[in-house]
Amino acid sequence: MRGSLGGKGSFETGLSHVSFEIVPDPPPQEILDYATLVQGVSDAPVAFSAIRAGVLSLVSDDRDVTHEAATQELRTRLRVLRPVVFLHEGTGGSPRDLEQIRHRHWPIE
Repeated sequence: MRGSLGGKGSFETGLSHVSFEIVPDPPPQEILDYATLVQGVSDAPVAFSAIRAGVLSLVSDDRDVTHEAATQELRTRLRVLRPVVFLHEGTGGSPRDLEQIRHRHWPIE
């Protein structure tokens, strides 16, 4: 996802080219093995599912997932990015561009 964030629709166009996958929730007994990968036990299914799906990056704004010291083992298995870092790296947008995106009102479909 490289390009400008400035033009009308360019951000949406860029996002439409980002691939993602929805995976089923893991069985509860398997989640327990991954509970130490994140700070909050409720986030373990997300970490487990991301690893199981073989993703390269997990984008999250949840501090239980993004806290570096608490998620070191998770970070050996995949890249954990906060949304602003993902957007900056993916679009090359300036801090001003990214700030405009943060304050947008997103339509709910």
